[in-house]
Amino acid sequence: MNQIEQLQRILGASMPGATVRLDRPDAASGTWWLDVEWQGRSATIEWRPDYGFGVSGAGGAYGEGPDQVLEGVDDAADAVAAILEKRTAAGHR
Repeated sequence: MNQIEQLQRILGASMPGATVRLDRPDAASGTWWLDVEWQGRSATIEWRPDYGFGVSGAGGAYGEGPDQVLEGVDDAADAVAAILEKRTAAGHR
């Protein structure tokens, strides 16, 4: 299980009723996408094996880039929780 699949499992377990969708790339080294919807809020996570996690809340436009870039699974899970719970995470715009 890679890091984005770990994140998918963590978010699904920690947010009952959340919709968590994983989009796998054609090549394992490509970009993976994880969309999370919970209690009317949403977040998108982009993951590349060598670059880490790009986490964004709702309201971004195509091509803008992520709100935050994080390396670890736990940091990414905390950032997503902050977005979905409407808390302010360190470094979040």
